[in-house]
Parts: sequence; C-alpha cells; structure tokens
Amino acid sequence: MISYHFGGKGALYNEILRQTFPEAHRRFAAIRDSDAPADERLRALIQSFADLSLLRPALPAMVLCEVMSGGLHIEKDLLPKLLAISSAWSRTSSLRASRRAHSLRSTPT
Repeated sequence: MISYHFGGKGALYNEILRQTFPEAHRRFAAIRDSDAPADERLRALIQSFADLSLLRPALPAMVLCEVMSGGLHIEKDLLPKLLAISSAWSRTSSLRASRRAHSLRSTPT
C-alpha cells in the first residue's frame, strides 16, 4: 500500500516531513523574531514543539534523526527547511544561555 501511494517508505517519510516542516518553521521563526524576553521565547518554543508533537507524535524522533545524521534520509529540497528549524531552535536557546551567563557574573560589593 505504501509503495502504491508513495513509492516506498522513504517517500512516505519525506512526505510527512514536507507537510510538517513549513508549519514548524512558521511557528519557530515567529517565536525567534519576537520581541519577548529570551526566557519567554524559550518557553514558547518548547510549548510550540510540544504542540506539534501532539499533532505528529513521530516528529521529535524524525527531527532528531535528521539533525544527528546531517539530513541523511531527507530529500535535498527539505534540507534548507530542516536547517531553518534547527536555526530557530539554536538561536532562541543560545539567547537563553547568554542571558543566564550574564546574570551569573559577580557583582561588585
């Protein structure tokens, strides 16, 4: 059945990603570009990923697999979308880490 409709498991896998990545990118980019404080953006990013995971339960494993493999299993047209999603995560997370590091500096007494 999968071969008939999609041409194989790989094509089905890519179709799931193709349908999911645009929504994930839209949500994550909006959070990344928000003027909200870094800690609020990080919370929103995690909540958004959790919401997407409820809609597509296999999404976290699929994204992690592709990030860890460098996009080994996805079609080339999906790679920029994966990188954009990864970038939104890393930019929001690094803002949080930067803010935390700044708040841990010693203050003059």
